[in-house]
Amino acid sequence: MSATTLTKTAAEYRADAARQDADAIESFERSDTDGFASQAASGIMASLNRLKAEIVEQGGTWEFPALFDLDGNLVDAKNVRGQYGPVWCIRDNNGDATGWFSESSAQNADRRRATNAKKGYYVGRVRAEAYAVNTGGGSGFAGMFGVHPIVLQSKDGAITIVDNGQ
Repeated sequence: MSATTLTKTAAEYRADAARQDADAIESFERSDTDGFASQAASGIMASLNRLKAEIVEQGGTWEFPALFDLDGNLVDAKNVRGQYGPVWCIRDNNGDATGWFSESSAQNADRRRATNAKKGYYVGRVRAEAYAVNTGGGSGFAGMFGVHPIVLQSKDGAITIVDNGQ
């Protein structure tokens, strides 16, 4: 079993979150803000467990943005943070980068879709197996307050096309 496997029911994850919320409240009542680190940690884990419950409720899946070619075929691409913001890294069969695609930022959906198509791609949505982790942070105690849960797509598992962007 990997660290990404969801092993509990949604109700169990929600019960864990409720216990962690209660731990934070009890810590505050007992020590006021002297227990801020444990109170924050309890809150962080409660948020993660609530997100895990949502994933379980959706059958262990989540919707993710995906890149499609002009024929509606799914492209092996990963949305990454580039120097100037999000960018799609287009990959070959070995997972090596072969190109880059920056989405249009037009406010109008039709204009955005047309501009992306001129660049050779559509942005759509897929549903895939998912898991949740905490990310963010920084150094020292202050870093703890930047931690938040996110949903990630599992590397293996079925992918269902929800919308190919066309």
